[in-house]
Amino acid sequence: MTKPIGIPELAGVATYAQAARIGYSVEENVQRLLRIHWTERRLMQTMWAHLASTPVWEVKCALALDQWYCAEHCDWLRRRVKEMRHPTPPLDDAVQAQIARVVAIWQSVLNRYGKSSGFLFGHFTIADAFYAPVATRFETYGVHLPAVAQAYTQRILAMPAMREWEASAKAEAPI
Repeated sequence: MTKPIGIPELAGVATYAQAARIGYSVEENVQRLLRIHWTERRLMQTMWAHLASTPVWEVKCALALDQWYCAEHCDWLRRRVKEMRHPTPPLDDAVQAQIARVVAIWQSVLNRYGKSSGFLFGHFTIADAFYAPVATRFETYGVHLPAVAQAYTQRILAMPAMREWEASAKAEAPI
């Protein structure tokens, strides 16, 4: 006979009756995914906070690897929630600040130099090529952008070279 140790059945996520039921609704799945997402983010932040202060090299390597896994899981969970047509979990404040910084740069330069063509400096330049991967990330993660930045992102993504890049990436065999 085992002694209870104060942990609720199934770690408090569900009762045995709920776990035995076949299938969950979309809303129930989303709620579970959001809980897991929150847990993975907290784990990632905790490992990141302890990484610099850990003196043992092997422990640093293990923390870094596990932190990276947590980041990958968070990314996957965000995409899965988005696939279920629900609002994705919010990005961190630091990420939001960086997005706002990029959008401010784009709006400033487009208002000053790119009003006629829609490219940053009047025609396609290295600056537009530099920001092309950023535009793909904004599109992939469903970042809500102001109208000027959204139009610029769509303009970059509609370029033949970008469509070719995307098609070749999709055709590439997975490793």
